[in-house]
Amino acid sequence: MAECQGAARPATGDETAGARLARLTQREREVLVGLVEGGTNKSIGKKLGISPRTVELHRAQVMNRLDASSLTELLQVALAAGISPSAVKSRPRA
Repeated sequence: MAECQGAARPATGDETAGARLARLTQREREVLVGLVEGGTNKSIGKKLGISPRTVELHRAQVMNRLDASSLTELLQVALAAGISPSAVKSRPRA
């Protein structure tokens, strides 16, 4: 048991951020990607086919689930998990 505890490495910031992102629904992830791309509630809503008010609700839920108290903190979690504007834009669309 002692060997296992010694061999186990502590979670890195990236793993923690990834685990936090795993809490999100697909729609919440889409809203997060829109925020990382610099979109407004209105532009994100238009892109996703939902109202800006619905985007606001998803955005609030994303912040709650990721324990972020500001947009800056939210973006830091996203960047730590590997979601960045360049990665989002270069990703092939399905």
